[in-house]
Amino acid sequence: MIQNKIQSYFYVRPSSIEGKRGTLYVRVKFPLNGKCQAMTSSIRAIEMYAEEFDMKAKEPKPGSRHYHDVKKLIQGVSDGVVRVFEDRMITRKAFTMDDLKSVIEEVSFQINNPGLPYNFRTLPDVFQSFMVEQSKVVGSLISKGTYDLRGRNLKTVQKVLEKLDYSAMPISYYETDHIEQIQLCMLEEGKKKSFVGRVMQVVNMTLKYAVAKKYAAKNPYEDLKKIRIDKTPNPIWLEPHELEAWWELDLTDNPVAEKIRDAFYFCSFTGLAIGDYELLNPKTQQKQIEDARSPRFIEPGEIVETRAGRMLMGRRKKTGTQYRVPLRAEVEEVIEKYGGLGMLPFNLPTSGKLLELIAKAAGVKKKKMSFHMARKTFANYLINVARIKPYYAIEIMGWKKIEEAAPYTRVSDETLASQLPQDTSACNTQAPPQVRTEAVERHGVFTIHRTGS
Repeated sequence: MIQNKIQSYFYVRPSSIEGKRGTLYVRVKFPLNGKCQAMTSSIRAIEMYAEEFDMKAKEPKPGSRHYHDVKKLIQGVSDGVVRVFEDRMITRKAFTMDDLKSVIEEVSFQINNPGLPYNFRTLPDVFQSFMVEQSKVVGSLISKGTYDLRGRNLKTVQKVLEKLDYSAMPISYYETDHIEQIQLCMLEEGKKKSFVGRVMQVVNMTLKYAVAKKYAAKNPYEDLKKIRIDKTPNPIWLEPHELEAWWELDLTDNPVAEKIRDAFYFCSFTGLAIGDYELLNPKTQQKQIEDARSPRFIEPGEIVETRAGRMLMGRRKKTGTQYRVPLRAEVEEVIEKYGGLGMLPFNLPTSGKLLELIAKAAGVKKKKMSFHMARKTFANYLINVARIKPYYAIEIMGWKKIEEAAPYTRVSDETLASQLPQDTSACNTQAPPQVRTEAVERHGVFTIHRTGS
């Protein structure tokens, strides 16, 4: 009876790209509140040409690519839809698109992995499914940069799993010890704790997703002893005298190195990250914003004339927070050198090795350098050289809160000492006046009088 009430129709939608295979689709019709409802979903596991599918018979043509697999999939999806629909009828719940997609996913898995139970999933398998779900929220909840970073983290995890011989282990078998071994393996390979921490957060997301999808009964990451990431900043920034030597270095014989030097110098006095600096390029601004697909509002920096002077204002590419940087003479000098803000050198190689070569030539002794060091240099300048108040630093750097300064700089002893005067004579050391209290009777009423000596 139920089979007569719900029906599944299959067809192939041709690709818009010539020569590329199309995608198999299923359209399900079923009754709901006395009306006929319909929903359609693609079956990404199958790609075939429209000519390989018999639209009248609603099945693949004999001799077509993956003929037997397609037949099994069509039958499996049809039967699965009926089974789930019947369960929904009994429990008085609606048949939803999620139900249809779950049926397709289960049948596709069983065809591709014959003999294995449906909940058999390896960690890389689940991560791939998780990334598919994440791709749907790029631009609304996460940026494309975050999505791409998680994809790179997957490659790191896959290498570790191969080394530990965990690649084929079902995700439902994972215990806290296994997750700890993944973490330990990356640390033993010499990877930074901050990097390992970020990768492990993505592993945690994957495990949470596995629990939600019922591929695993629990998340073993929850009992993991987390690594302690030292928030003490690595004091890699340039001091004022080093910046001066950096700028005075003669690089006229090496135009590429000169442009890198100038861009770094500009960011050392504006605090711009490399992404925000590149966003100043008027030729690629729009494309950069579109490619970022960020849910946050991104605004390229521009120079604004104010009553207090010229300021560089914009919204950060990473966080969308506003920055307002008063332009110092050093910044104006770089802008004048290239003929305007939009004429600064862009699309430069930002390799740390190039920066280290320039630093060596300038007599700046730093073991390791990166372009992000320019932002750290400006943060150090604000806090330890200019010694401005924290809430001003937030506005200039584009931070959301002062705690974000922790990875960038460390308050120097001199800055702390300057905030506490050593000359106590400047303080008011006079003793407070003595107060005498007495009760005075007047017309039978006692009144309290306090007088100072």
